[in-house]
Amino acid sequence: MRKESDFLGERGLPDTAYYGIQTLRGKENFQITGIPMSAEPCFVKAFGYVKKAAALANRDLGVLDPEVANAISVGCDQLIAGQHLDQFVTDFIQGGAGTSTNMNANEVIANLALEHLGEPKGSYSRVNPNDHVNFGQSTNDVYPTAFRLALVMRLQAYIEALRKLQEAFLAKGTEFDRVLKMGRTHLQDAVPMSLGAEFRGWGTTMGEEVQRIEDVRRLLLEINLGGEEHKAGVEPAVSEETAEQLISLGVDLRGVMTVPPLGKDPRACFEDLIELSQRLQARWPQLREVSAGMSDDFEVAIEAGATMVRIGRAIFGPRKEGLRDGNLA
Repeated sequence: MRKESDFLGERGLPDTAYYGIQTLRGKENFQITGIPMSAEPCFVKAFGYVKKAAALANRDLGVLDPEVANAISVGCDQLIAGQHLDQFVTDFIQGGAGTSTNMNANEVIANLALEHLGEPKGSYSRVNPNDHVNFGQSTNDVYPTAFRLALVMRLQAYIEALRKLQEAFLAKGTEFDRVLKMGRTHLQDAVPMSLGAEFRGWGTTMGEEVQRIEDVRRLLLEINLGGEEHKAGVEPAVSEETAEQLISLGVDLRGVMTVPPLGKDPRACFEDLIELSQRLQARWPQLREVSAGMSDDFEVAIEAGATMVRIGRAIFGPRKEGLRDGNLA
């Protein structure tokens, strides 16, 4: 058991804990959802990227000791690699604009840096969570930046899944091109159509969704780093250098992270997050409809060597009267 203190007093912490007293108080004060930060690994990884970029930027600007900056980078690399998730114990919902989450990251990284330097946990005179790990930063810019970066990383998996779904639909469109089915209009049978055309339509829809998500994703690349409360241009050099360091770290951003012009703060309106939310909410019903349509109304059966397509109660195929070799008679 080690002890740490703040202006409220002294608290004991397990020797195995990389987080510190601020994280402990945050965990105790904000028991709202019961969902810890560790439940979203991309968020933890994003903090690792942001804190490493800030440390390297401060080192290059000559305001942070290179040895300390490099030790901080080593700690951040461990978070980026997915290690120490169990050390992120603060609740997702909290007061203070995410201060407890930011301090959770600062304390874990500081103690990892101390461990790298051969110092015991809590030796904050050598590497301090606030004075070194959080140097030139504020919760008000670090938290939104990490949040957006985590979304960028999470959206990549979603985009890749949609692309695979699009490819599968288009492949089935080719495979079923000569299979006919009864079209449906206003919940009634209509003129026959190619089953392949239906699958190609779904594929086109998925492709359009990928493009829309990519468009929204680019909006998330505007960040508000700079170590100030009101985006008043107090530390523009820190903002620009940190953004450049983020890009140089090799994050697959598929775009360029930028710092908004003076007077514009991405925290102000959250248009990008609202648009992303609307885009995802609009897509889920369509995906559900496609899924329900295939599971409830679509069945492919092989009968006597001929492909038969069952749509609801009707069966269509090359052997059906009026259909010859997959073409309309």
